[in-house]
Amino acid sequence: MQVYLSSSSSDGFFIDAAVEAVRLANERFGPEAILFVFPPRQIGGDLGRIDLNVRRLLESDVTIFNISPEQVGNAAIYNPGVMIEYGMVFASDRTNPLWEGRLPVPIHRVYCDSSFDKTNLTPILNLESVQSFDRSESGRGALVARLLELLTSRLRQRMSYTYTPFSDQAPSM
Repeated sequence: MQVYLSSSSSDGFFIDAAVEAVRLANERFGPEAILFVFPPRQIGGDLGRIDLNVRRLLESDVTIFNISPEQVGNAAIYNPGVMIEYGMVFASDRTNPLWEGRLPVPIHRVYCDSSFDKTNLTPILNLESVQSFDRSESGRGALVARLLELLTSRLRQRMSYTYTPFSDQAPSM
């Protein structure tokens, strides 16, 4: 199963929690149960071409978004790369048929630092269920547990489906 993390590369708190959740899931299900991809830190590697890297995002079984804005002066600035990736997944999540009929349907979860008021989120994110996390030791533990539950439930779900990669679904000529 492929898990794609979309986050600011400077948010070590969130990235480390995601890495820990993947490590724990791989301990439970096998060392290669999850291929973890986070391009800014070269986790999962760079395929060398933008189209291949975009395809990797769209072929992921689970995409985890950390949309926590960074405070620059008085302004809260969203990471533009995260927002672009979110837009691609958001659009794919609304195709007909959903994800072009791919089963199981990929899932994504959106997380945001609890210190940022959700009412200040950009309108498109208000359509999603944004989960808050606290930047504390107990908050880290809770975040790892939620991410681990997400990964564990998806691994179990995948075991009950015949998987068809996104790239293999184009009609043959």
